[in-house]
Order: sequence, then C-alpha cells, then structure tokens
Amino acid sequence: MRTRATVVASALGLFLLAGSAQAQTAKPVRLLPILRGSVQDTLGHPLEGATIEIAGLDRRITTTASGSYRFDEIKPGKYWVVARRIGYAPLQAALTFNRGDDREIDFQLEPRAHVLPEVEVREKRVWDSRYRDFVWRSRGAFGYFLTRDDLERSKATYLGDVVRRYLPFVPTDYFFNPAIANSSGFGSGALGWRSERGCAPAVSVNGGMPSGIWAVNDFRPDEVEAVEVYRAGRMMPAEFSGWGGGCGLVVVWTQF
Repeated sequence: MRTRATVVASALGLFLLAGSAQAQTAKPVRLLPILRGSVQDTLGHPLEGATIEIAGLDRRITTTASGSYRFDEIKPGKYWVVARRIGYAPLQAALTFNRGDDREIDFQLEPRAHVLPEVEVREKRVWDSRYRDFVWRSRGAFGYFLTRDDLERSKATYLGDVVRRYLPFVPTDYFFNPAIANSSGFGSGALGWRSERGCAPAVSVNGGMPSGIWAVNDFRPDEVEAVEVYRAGRMMPAEFSGWGGGCGLVVVWTQF
C-alpha cells in the first residue's frame, strides 16, 4: 500500500507540474474578425465574378461560382463593405468589426440598365473616396461613428433619439428642424438653427456639404446605413468646419 500510494502521489505530482507548465506557456488566442457570405441576384441565384471590397483597407475579392466570398484577419474597426457586379446596382453596408467576430453578410443585387463605362468609373471614384473619408475620420480622436450594427441595436423610432446622447445641448424637438443660415457669429456660410433654447445641428447627406434642407429626423434609423456626429469647435472635420457652426453636424449615410 505504501508503494502504491507513493506511485500515485508521484504520478499526481507529475500531472500537476505538467499542467502548471502548460498554463505558463499557454497564450490567449486573439482572433481577428472574419467576414464571409454570398452575392445573389434578386431571385436568389448566385452571382459569380462579383467584387466585394472593404473600403479603407484596400481589400477586395471576387465571388466564386457559388457566389460566395470570405475575408480573414480583418483589422478591427468601422468599415464600408461594397458589393458590385457589372449589370447590377451596387450595394453597401456599414459594419463594425470587433475582435473575434465571424460575420456572415449576404448581398442581393438588383439588375439595372447598362451604364456607359466612363460614367460608371467616375461614379465609382466619387463614392469610393467618400467611403474612405468615413473610415479615415472614424480612426481619429473626434466625432462619434454609428454603423448599421449600432442603429439596429438602438431600436429607435427617430434618428434624433440615436444621436441626441452625443449632442446633449440640442432640445429633442429641434431634431425636427432643418438647420438654416445663421448670421449671428457663425460666418456667412455657417448653418445653425438657433433660439434661446438651443440650436439644431447641420445635416450632411452621404458626405456632401450641408444645404439647410434636411433635419435629422427627416431620416428613419431603418433607412440609414451609418451616421457621423460632431459637436462644434475642434471636433468638426476640416471639410465641414465652415458649415457646422456652433450647433454641431450630423452626417447621414443613406441606404442607396
């Protein structure tokens, strides 16, 4: 019995030592995000040769015969994912990628009339530039960026309900007011609907210059793909600094 107990104790000691060594050498597994899915037409047929691009990372891939695609080791962040194929209207999604994510996104592209190649290239360059501007700004220290993931989680009825936490000085009803030119201290081109109670933010649609036409609540959250929110002053991006005034800026990216 003494010999057997000694053997058992020795074996247990070796097991514990081995476990301790493994615990010391084991390193936490850090997984970079994965994006996969498929591209189809509106009838559900797979589209081979469609291009999927992650704007801001300069990564693109072409779908296989089954319409499938896959990106591995995506740098965490907020990006536009764009699906294109000749003869179909492009689709885009604003997504947030966190470490360990394994996202599956399917795109259904609608057929459209043929567009002349030179017009198609010009249009593509304009929107590619704006997508990259969004990604570049999202990596800065200023502003707040909401993607489709954030908007869906909010379950808000009005877009103002989503952005008001970032613009606490704006009264709730002012999100229904379009920003208008204000001549009291904001400059000739500035926008900012102001009264004694507060002011309404300027609104940019799809990265364009604010025009004073739109109010934040003119857009429903389920119609919006992404949002940028900036307070006044140093938070304002240089390309919008002359238009935001002292009332902030909301850049609305629509689903189109």
